[in-house]
Amino acid sequence: MTRWEERIAGVFAERFPRSAAAENLLGGSGDPCSENASGGRPFRLTAEQLFRDFETSPPDEKEAFLEAVELLEQRGLVRIRWVPRRKREALASLVFPDPAAFFALMGKASPAAVAAEARLVAAEAGHLKTGDTVSAPPAYTELFRFLAAAIKPVDAVRGIDAAAVRDMAKLTAFLADSGPGPGLTARALSIALYADSKRLESVLSLFGRLLSAAENRGVSVPDFSSLDRSFPETMLAGKLRFFFGGDVGRETKPMENAAGTIIGLPLAAITRIGKIAPLKEGGPAAPPSVLMVENKETFYALAGTPGTGYDAVLYAGGHPNRAVRALVGVLAGSGFTFYHAGDLDIDGILILQELMDMAGKPVTPVRMDRKTFERYRCYGRKLEASMLRRASLIRDAVRNLAGIGELIKLIEETGLGVEQEIIDSY
Repeated sequence: MTRWEERIAGVFAERFPRSAAAENLLGGSGDPCSENASGGRPFRLTAEQLFRDFETSPPDEKEAFLEAVELLEQRGLVRIRWVPRRKREALASLVFPDPAAFFALMGKASPAAVAAEARLVAAEAGHLKTGDTVSAPPAYTELFRFLAAAIKPVDAVRGIDAAAVRDMAKLTAFLADSGPGPGLTARALSIALYADSKRLESVLSLFGRLLSAAENRGVSVPDFSSLDRSFPETMLAGKLRFFFGGDVGRETKPMENAAGTIIGLPLAAITRIGKIAPLKEGGPAAPPSVLMVENKETFYALAGTPGTGYDAVLYAGGHPNRAVRALVGVLAGSGFTFYHAGDLDIDGILILQELMDMAGKPVTPVRMDRKTFERYRCYGRKLEASMLRRASLIRDAVRNLAGIGELIKLIEETGLGVEQEIIDSY
């Protein structure tokens, strides 16, 4: 292939799997790789998509591009549409009547064909078609029926093929039958199922988007949490009492942190906590409070200092992981009121927004206001334009929190952000 043929092939390979034309190929009957298998329009690329700077490029570069286009047409791989009255001088678009043939030119299988085969295997697993290659457990046949309709060419590009569907069926069958035994790690199970220590992790990653989509549709999905090789955790400080079990205080003896020291809490432990309460003596008191802190350095400084004025200090760790999410849920259910201190930039405010969503109640910002920004703006850092654009993601409910609306305006006007770690007191 010439240099320009390779560049055209690269644009085609990047854009085709995400196109309506690619999905249309999965909607018809017969050969999914044939032109207009479902009656849709064939895939095309405009001149702008293929060669943005054509008009301003040197003559020899234009000629090389047009020669490559005509060579592809001679092979029957494209149909050329010229700009009216500029035939062989200016391209309008290229039409690809047979995407599978073009992928074959690149030595690759068509994503539409790969997706079609994966759908067929999923349909067999869901008992929609006769087949003896793979079978899903009865509890999850609906999941595989969902996959048989949902797998797209873009999923094939990411690595979902017939083998991946078979491996997912094998995993769901194992979980439905017995599940991981005590002490069985995900990598050990991966070897037992696939003779490959990394395959299980890869399968779960490949199907992550589709599994989430299935859950959103109300389709039953296996609990893969015991196979997770990430171990989210967070830290909490404060004189607190932790109740475990379904009925608070009945199934197990509460755990007390009488010293108020920092304790690490992995997700597995947090999911067993039923309630958290402050260790307070005396009669009725105001609702307990928790200060969530974005950055670790500030968390350690605050959590190790007595008299913060809060019953608990929680390490949020930037965009919250699953352990933080779970612990915020427990604290919310335990009646805590929420405060948050973070970076004075767009991302810091978006983290505040995430935490408020998790708490399901208002969160009061701490030192996230105009006064604090003005005091430290001379030490601020320049923000990328991409971060400033993310301000559009901040909802009105967050903008209306005390000080946040003014802070957003200052950040956008100056293009600066203030890191939490340089703020000297809370």
